[in-house]
Amino acid sequence: MFSAFVLAFVLFFVFLLLVPIDIEGSVTLGDRPKVRIQWLFGLIGKDLFEETGAGKEPSYEGREELGRREAQKQPAGTPKKERESKGQGWSSREILSIIRTRGLIGNLKRFLKGLAGAIRVKRFRARLRMGLEDPADTGMAAGYLWSMIGCLESLHPLDVRIEPSFHEEVLEGEVEGALRIWPALCVLPLLRFSISRPMHRAARQAIIMSRK
Repeated sequence: MFSAFVLAFVLFFVFLLLVPIDIEGSVTLGDRPKVRIQWLFGLIGKDLFEETGAGKEPSYEGREELGRREAQKQPAGTPKKERESKGQGWSSREILSIIRTRGLIGNLKRFLKGLAGAIRVKRFRARLRMGLEDPADTGMAAGYLWSMIGCLESLHPLDVRIEPSFHEEVLEGEVEGALRIWPALCVLPLLRFSISRPMHRAARQAIIMSRK
């Protein structure tokens, strides 16, 4: 009886991996994403990030107003950079230092190429305008993104435009597209990437930074 239950569970899990997942939607930085996931070729669908009455998140303008109120609560002599850093995660420089982990970029490219066989791009359009505090960091981040996009464009038709800004700190962008993903074909590339030495080094560095 127990073996039959285990076999049924394994067969059901394999079935889940073999059925493709369709993802369609759009994301604009600063606004609520609109994403719909469909399974069994459209028979089952779910809209993510739905507004749910009392749990509804504030609008973009509302978040800006909340941000202004929080800034007013800070002491008058608190420097701007110090105010902005409170309650936020890593800085762009810390994130770049993790990306520069030896072997991580090459390993990430191999991971993306491995995923290419598991994903069919129906359409994909992205626009990004970015500027970091240090223009050198902006150029470096843009270079990494162009490298990743170039790797993907050789495998799938993409419409991606990245505009670095070296004169101001800014992060604006939008992504719109539709993809079909075969989960079974994602398992091996994901496993190889997660157990690779560069990924372990990057994870260790991220843990050290989070403890500071």
